[in-house]
Amino acid sequence: NVFVDRYLFMSIVIAGCTAGEFDWCGQFIKKYEQNLEEKTRDQTINFAYTHLNFKSKNFVNALSYLSKCSNATGMDKINIKVYEFFLYYELEYHEELMNLADTSRHFVKHDKAISSEGNMLFSNFVYAVSKLSEYRYGNKNKNKKNDKYEIEKIKNFISKNKMSNKYWLNEKISELESK
Repeated sequence: NVFVDRYLFMSIVIAGCTAGEFDWCGQFIKKYEQNLEEKTRDQTINFAYTHLNFKSKNFVNALSYLSKCSNATGMDKINIKVYEFFLYYELEYHEELMNLADTSRHFVKHDKAISSEGNMLFSNFVYAVSKLSEYRYGNKNKNKKNDKYEIEKIKNFISKNKMSNKYWLNEKISELESK
């Protein structure tokens, strides 16, 4: 058995999903999962299935696989949290998302394995997705002028600050604007 690097494995899954080849990705994961290093195998497989299910919009399944990812460190921990944000937002779990935002702010301050750049990118993402969620669920004000102002503030924050997952955030803004 030839070992496959977990980052290469994930890159292949991500590329396949980006191309919309979801069936192929599922087959790839099954075919090569035994070639992953045993120490990180379960984590990598669960994360691969999380990504596959997220991209194919099977959010409940994605969350189920994500819940099996444990013992992560550094950027892996951040990647797991990012998917938690994605899935809580997509599944309309507003309260869980806001609780995750709160715990993530504390986590990122105290985890020394995360670089200052990684900290900043993640913190800005957390702020932006929190504001989007607040807008989505908390904005009962029927004043359309105020709605437009609030969404513009979020858009400006995203465009003016470095953060991870800008494409996804902008996609969610477009969805909100089209409602």
